[in-house]
Amino acid sequence: MSGARRLGRYVIGERLGSGGLGEVYLAHVEGARGFRKRLVVKQVRRELARRPDVAPLLLAEAEVVQRLAHGNIVQVLDVGVDDDAPYLVMEHVDGVSLAELARDLEQRDTHLGIAAALFVVESVAAALAHAHAARDGDDAPLGLVHRDVTPANILVSRDGVVKLTDFGIAALTTAARDVGPGFGTPGYAAPEQLAGRPVDARADVYALGVVLGELLADTPDTDEPRTIAARAASPAPHDRFPDISSLAAALEQWRASRRISHEPAELAACVRDLLHRRDHLARNLGAALDQRVRPPQTAALPAPRPRRRAPALAAAAALLGVLAGVVWLAVPTADAPALAPTIFAPEPEPAVVPVAPEPAPPAPLAVTPPKPLPAPPTSPTVAPPRTRPTPARAAHGRLLVNLVPWAEASVDGRTLGRTPLTVELAPGKHTLELQNPDLGQRRTRAITITRGADTHVTDW
Repeated sequence: MSGARRLGRYVIGERLGSGGLGEVYLAHVEGARGFRKRLVVKQVRRELARRPDVAPLLLAEAEVVQRLAHGNIVQVLDVGVDDDAPYLVMEHVDGVSLAELARDLEQRDTHLGIAAALFVVESVAAALAHAHAARDGDDAPLGLVHRDVTPANILVSRDGVVKLTDFGIAALTTAARDVGPGFGTPGYAAPEQLAGRPVDARADVYALGVVLGELLADTPDTDEPRTIAARAASPAPHDRFPDISSLAAALEQWRASRRISHEPAELAACVRDLLHRRDHLARNLGAALDQRVRPPQTAALPAPRPRRRAPALAAAAALLGVLAGVVWLAVPTADAPALAPTIFAPEPEPAVVPVAPEPAPPAPLAVTPPKPLPAPPTSPTVAPPRTRPTPARAAHGRLLVNLVPWAEASVDGRTLGRTPLTVELAPGKHTLELQNPDLGQRRTRAITITRGADTHVTDW
């Protein structure tokens, strides 16, 4: 691992995702006796690290989360700075985000059962209740508000454990005026938050109500839970539940009346199924790429000859062509004088000479003249040499877009679809637009397409 990138004592691995301000990487730390622990590192993008308004957001997240210790909140374990770029070291959740799980279920035309949906929402509610009740060193309430409760920030492990993450724009109610308007994810941020007005815990009630409504959208026989979700997501703060605990209590009361268990089994099964299919796809893709790079040798397909024999074969073919031409020129025709056989015509092969017994005189040599070759046409024409046709040069270039996280892409206003994707474009400059509604990300960038070449876009 000496060549791997390191941040302090942490070894950085593959990138898990990228947002507007930071990037998230899989990492691990090593210790004595073969100790090795998998972690996640969140680092400010290097091009933004020197901006005075960006780095404090990541450090503020560490300041907030270090006050929280709850089983449904992703823990921050360490904070560091590398080349003026701060980073956080967090616990690793072996699973997927609720956004990924919901998207997979939608693509397969299915949905979470009511038990799994309520388990997710009640787990997040427990995490938010803990955050809202946090106190400082003098035992005074902090008034902490998460302000970005979305499916992308709700993680679900393969064991069904639900954890809330990304307190990057969390604010204390006393300091909310320091956070400008527009922060938060459209569709989940409360109206007062998007307007830049002061927020309290009811902003998180609104966001969790939206999440609950989405999870119950296709679930039958859930009229009362939908009513609870609609109240939580009311536009006016005073029409919502007064706090997150009241929302959780309403859901628990309805669940108990229907004798619906509060267990993670169904949720864990969905996550494990998604991860299993991902692993299977990755293995098949890796095998396919390996076969494409190194095709297998089989009895039906003999191995190709080494390329170094090609010049020798070409030289032999050329020599045979020259000899054939020489023989044709050496044969006399009715309209052309014969050429001197001593120069061009091959000598005739001698006939076999029989050996007589020693007393008898030797038999005379019987020379058989060579069989004349058929006369060529009276007006021979020389055929032009055969050449390999030159393929026409491609009139377009290709754009290949593959991002983590995914994006809806469009070029010059024309919608292309969700990444990964490949499209042919005319050579020249184009405008590429990328958008991820789940994360609230949007990016516009200029690209140049070259005729007959591939242009790759692999990051935001």
